[in-house]
Amino acid sequence: NKLHTRFPAGSITKATLDLMNKLLQYDPLKRITAEKALDHEYFKELPLKKDPSQFPTWPSRAEGKR
Repeated sequence: NKLHTRFPAGSITKATLDLMNKLLQYDPLKRITAEKALDHEYFKELPLKKDPSQFPTWPSRAEGKR
């Protein structure tokens, strides 16, 4: 496939490209499972993902409007 041509050199890692290729596999029998995808090398790369509890929060724009 030509997925690697969609991203400038150095803009994504090999693990990123590998996971995208496995997730976008047309044949469902060859496609990576969700469980295996979550254990992919991509999720172990630095910088590590943040815990959702560390994400900033803002009040909803809809709050207080009635």
